[in-house]
Amino acid sequence: MHEVERKYEAPGGARVFFDDVATLGEAQSFTLRATYLDTPDHRLNQAGWLLRRRGGGHDAGWHLKRPLDADTRTEQQWPDAARVPEEARALVSGSFGNVPLVPVVTLVTERTERPVSLEGREVALLASDHVVGSTSGRETVWGELEVELVADADPALLDVLEAPLL
Repeated sequence: MHEVERKYEAPGGARVFFDDVATLGEAQSFTLRATYLDTPDHRLNQAGWLLRRRGGGHDAGWHLKRPLDADTRTEQQWPDAARVPEEARALVSGSFGNVPLVPVVTLVTERTERPVSLEGREVALLASDHVVGSTSGRETVWGELEVELVADADPALLDVLEAPLL
């Protein structure tokens, strides 16, 4: 599966208006809790890879994401389990060697998602997130907006949807 998305920093309470561009559907809100794993020297992150175990939302379980280009990543998912799935471990080992994988950060995200439609056709999902990140006993809080295209949407739509997000 390919994931085509862009993320934007969003100050608290940021609102998005797509008035002349698109229509926003009904909002759904939920809490996500994710633990991200990496090597002790952060090799996955440096290469643009992401390995996480996430609960909550519609895609709970293990996720491995690898970059294809600036806006597109290959994403593989597995059901939730206590350990990293063997297939995910094999993909990491194939690129980075037999390296240890350790938890590096936990994110708790309060997410509100809304479908985005153009000319009556759903083309993307807009997520507004309030995130609390915890690592090494420290917490950081931030907000972000993410627009992710549906599977068959033209990647050029990211440019169309970006103006209201900036």
